[in-house]
Amino acid sequence: MAKITNNIATSDYGITFQHEKMQSGELRFRLISEDGSSYIRTVNAKHGVWQNSHHHQAIKETYIVQKGWVAVASLIDGVLSLEIANTGDTFSVQPLIIHNLYLSADSVIHTIKQGASISHDWFGNSDLDKATKHLSEEDIKKIITSIQNKPLI
Repeated sequence: MAKITNNIATSDYGITFQHEKMQSGELRFRLISEDGSSYIRTVNAKHGVWQNSHHHQAIKETYIVQKGWVAVASLIDGVLSLEIANTGDTFSVQPLIIHNLYLSADSVIHTIKQGASISHDWFGNSDLDKATKHLSEEDIKKIITSIQNKPLI
């Protein structure tokens, strides 16, 4: 077995690394391919936090919740949807779907981005931010509980 250095991964295979601490305290560790696909390990801070609402034109995102729980908000045809994903759950968000995530305290998620490579495939959405960013964990749990307790008919 031969080790591949970061420099060789970049020069020979088009794989780069980008790690950062977000303003929210989240730690993001990225492995990025020149074809537009990537892997991100996100480790959340000691408090819950909303990410920024967005969509992608060509990228499909698949999420794996390793630890904690995540609220998944999406906006489709002006209708807000809110669901919970717990430890061990996986879910995907298709291209063009406006979405946002709330990460519970100390949560860890894995994000796999796949799809055609286009330049800068991240588009913010202030409408979903306005509908979600003010929601606390307590608010999220109340909304989810009220949805689950509604009769189907």
